[in-house]
Amino acid sequence: MEKEETIEPEIESRKKYFFSNPIVSFISLIVGILAIVVSIFLYLMGIKKRELTYSCYPIKTPIVQANKLTPLEVSYKGYKILKDVTAVQIAIWNKGNLPILSSDIIEDIVIQTIPTTRILEASIQKCSRDIIKFKISEEYLEKGKIPVSWKILEHNDGALIQVIIEGGTDTELTLSGAIIGQSAVNMQVTKQINHRGKELIFLGILLIIFSIFACYLAIKFRKKPSLKVSNAKYGEDTSGNILIIIDRIEKRTRFKQSKNMFIVSFIYFVLGLALLMIYIFSFSRKFPPFGF
Repeated sequence: MEKEETIEPEIESRKKYFFSNPIVSFISLIVGILAIVVSIFLYLMGIKKRELTYSCYPIKTPIVQANKLTPLEVSYKGYKILKDVTAVQIAIWNKGNLPILSSDIIEDIVIQTIPTTRILEASIQKCSRDIIKFKISEEYLEKGKIPVSWKILEHNDGALIQVIIEGGTDTELTLSGAIIGQSAVNMQVTKQINHRGKELIFLGILLIIFSIFACYLAIKFRKKPSLKVSNAKYGEDTSGNILIIIDRIEKRTRFKQSKNMFIVSFIYFVLGLALLMIYIFSFSRKFPPFGF
């Protein structure tokens, strides 16, 4: 009975020591924050919505440069070219998780040039699926407009359109119109996505490696052999007393430093993991999903 009575208080004291440890409190705080962030992310991902999106390829291809023309004349379908001619690619797709039907369009979806410039030609280069029946109209090319339509756009469905305009590389393409639940079309910037993604991967892996190395140093430092003072008797030998004091100070200092190194390594590990997760959920995706 006495053994049981002495064991229970010892277990209770160990529990109190464990839960009052600042490292345990810090880890619990980080885990709690991560749980909140993940739950918010999953909630936002679960919201059903239509999200018509477009993106222009950042590199425009000059086909004709009027200021560099030789005495030779350039014409297109009998039309004499007097200005620059540039090829631009624009991708249109449904980024949301609700399908967009043709009946969901409440304002015509139109590609247009800024500033208004004559369009020489427009063609569909890629289509996610033939079943979506993606179409473009060439009726208003002279006005710098291309109406687009489709039968259905499910998640990541869309098309890549190449537009040849009578204008320089400073001419931009935009997409206007509205659908049910979305008053304006979203624009997705694609510039330097791959470069930033590589930076995130490198930095995340570097932080994780640093955290593992810091943990290794903390464990090795904490296991460092202490001073041998077993033969020294407190109160009989002054040098022995000094060694005991030094040994105790060394143990406490070593524990505090190793504890701080564990905390730092955990912070770096979480940061590295967060950067890799950002890359996985954002930069690793293709924009558009079917690629330029």
